[in-house]
Amino acid sequence: MLFGLVALWTIGESVDAAYGERVTLARALATRVDDVVRHGQAALEREAAELGGEAANAPTEAQQQHLVDLQSQFGGFGTVWLLDAAGTTVWTTAASESADVNADRAGVALALRTGRTAIVEFAGANDKTYASVAVPVRGRDGRAIGALMADLNPDHPALHLLPSGDIENGTYAQLMSTSGRLVAGTRDLSPRVIAEHRTLLAGLMDTQKAGYRIHEPPPSSAFPSHVVAYAPLSILPNWGVVVEQPVDAVLAMPRRLQLRLTLFGLGALVLAAVVAWFDARRVVRPLRRLTAAAERFAGGRLDQSVHLDRSDELGILARAFETMRQRLRASLAEVAEWNRELEHRVDERTAEVEHRNRELAQLYQSLRERERERSELLQRVMDGQEEERRRLAQELHDDTSQALASLRLGLEGLAADGAEPEEVRRTATKLQGLAAQTLAEVHRLAVELRPSVLDDVGLVAALERYTAECGQRWNLQTDFQTVGVAGFRLISAAETAVYRTVQAALTNVAQHAGAQNVSVLLQRRDERLVVLVEDDGKGFDVDSVRAAPLEKRLGLAGMQERAALIGATLTIETQPGIGTTVFLEIPLEANLRREESDVEAAHSAR
Repeated sequence: MLFGLVALWTIGESVDAAYGERVTLARALATRVDDVVRHGQAALEREAAELGGEAANAPTEAQQQHLVDLQSQFGGFGTVWLLDAAGTTVWTTAASESADVNADRAGVALALRTGRTAIVEFAGANDKTYASVAVPVRGRDGRAIGALMADLNPDHPALHLLPSGDIENGTYAQLMSTSGRLVAGTRDLSPRVIAEHRTLLAGLMDTQKAGYRIHEPPPSSAFPSHVVAYAPLSILPNWGVVVEQPVDAVLAMPRRLQLRLTLFGLGALVLAAVVAWFDARRVVRPLRRLTAAAERFAGGRLDQSVHLDRSDELGILARAFETMRQRLRASLAEVAEWNRELEHRVDERTAEVEHRNRELAQLYQSLRERERERSELLQRVMDGQEEERRRLAQELHDDTSQALASLRLGLEGLAADGAEPEEVRRTATKLQGLAAQTLAEVHRLAVELRPSVLDDVGLVAALERYTAECGQRWNLQTDFQTVGVAGFRLISAAETAVYRTVQAALTNVAQHAGAQNVSVLLQRRDERLVVLVEDDGKGFDVDSVRAAPLEKRLGLAGMQERAALIGATLTIETQPGIGTTVFLEIPLEANLRREESDVEAAHSAR
C-alpha cells in the first residue's frame, strides 16, 4: 500500500512537472518577445534623442537616412513617422500620403500627453494586429515637442519572435492579444479555435498571470485534446504567448513512468504472494487445528484436549489453549451453579416487585381519585363563593343601596328645610355627603363581589371596565387591548377564573408593585386564549415568594388553583427592578361555550 501511495505521488508530481514545463516554455518565449520589443523601443528612443529640438521641422537628409536605415536594420518596423506636438505628420517612410498616420492614434496621444514612451496595440489593414511604439521627442527645455513612432509587425519573419513550425512533438506557439486576436504564431488557427482559446484563458489573461488550461474540443472535432499554456508580456500586458501541445505528448513521460511503476508493483506483488504462500503453508495447518479447537470451545464442547507437538509460538499457543480449556470447564460448572441460585433469587424478587407494583397501581389510582375529588370540591367551593358573592352583591344593590339612597334624600330635604336650625342643616349636609360616599363604596363593593357586566355581556367588557376603574382608583396609566376575541364566550367557570386572576394581578400591582403603567391584553392564538397583565413596577423574586409560607402567598396560590381548575397554565415572569408579566393560557376546546363551539365547527366545515 505504501508503494502504491508513493507511486501515485510520483506520477502526480511528474504530471505537474510536465504541465509546468509548458508554462516555463511560454514564459521563456514571452521574455524573448519582451526583449525584441525593448530592443526596437531603445532604437527609436536613440533616434528621438538625436532629433531633439527639431520635431516641428522636417529632418535633415542625414536624419532621414538614419530613420530609413533603422527601419531596414530592425526589420519589424513597417513604417516610421515623425509627428509634431499637435500630432501632425512631419515626415514618414511611407511611400504615399494614403499611408499617413492619424494623429489621434492612442500611442501617439499617450506619448505626447505623458512625455514617456507608449506601446499600444492597434489593428491595421486587413485586420492585421500591430504594436505601435511612440517615443516622445523633447525640445531643449525637456518638454515633448513631437513624437517618433513606428509600427512593429510581430509576424515579420525578420524578427524571429517565435520558433517557426512544430517546436517539438506537436508543440506550437502563438502570440495572442487579450481581445482574442492572433498576433503571430507558428501555425494558422481557425477563428473558432482562437475563440475557444480566448475563452479558456480568460481568467489568466484578465489577471495577467501565467498558467495552463486543458482544451477539450468537441467529440466531432479532429483537433485532439491539448494543453494550452499562457504567459503575458511584461512590456505589453495585453499580449501574451500561448504554447499548445497535445495532452498525449505532454503526458508521454508520466505515462511511461506509470507503466514502469505498475509493472514493478505487479512483480513485487507476485513475489510477495509466493513468499506468503510458502510461509502460510508452514503455519496454516497448525492454525487450522487451533481454530477448530477454538470453535469447539465456542460451541461449549470442552471434552477434547488440545495437543500440538511443537516448540515454537504455535506450540506455546496450543498449551495455552489446553490450560484455558481446563479452566473453562471448571468455570462453567461454577457458573451453572450460580445461575441456578440466581434464577431462584430472581423469581423471588420478581414476585415481590409484581406485588409492589400492584400496590403502587392501587395507590396511584387512589391518589388520582382523591385529586379528582379535591378538584371537584375546590370547584364547588369556588362556585359557592361566587354564588355567595353574587347574592351579597345583589343584596347590597337592592337593599343597602336603596336604604342609603333614601337616607341621602332625607338628609338632602332636611338640609334644605329653612325651618330647621342652622346647626342641624349643616350637620345634615355633612351626613348627606357621607351617605353619598358610602353609597358609592357600597356600589363599588357590589361590583367587585360580582360585576353584573360579567354575566350580562361577558368577560371582555367586564375586564375592560375593571381595568379602567383600577386606573382611576389607584392613579395608574392603564391600557386594555384585545386581539381576535370578539364574538365568543367562555363557560361561566372559565370566565370567572380569568376575571378573578386578572383582578388579583391588578390588585398586586396596586398594592405591591409601585408601578406607573399597567397593560392588559386578551389575544386568541389558535386554540388558546392568552391573557397578559404587564406592569413597570419593581418586580420580585418568584422563587423566594413560592418558598414562603402559604399565608404570605395566598394571592399567587389562588391564581394558580383557579388556572388549574380550567386546565389553564399560569406563568409569572419577573425579576427585581424590571417589572412583572403574568401569562394565563386557557385551552378553548374545553372552555368555549357550546354554542360558540358549534359555530366555529360549522365555519371550519365550510
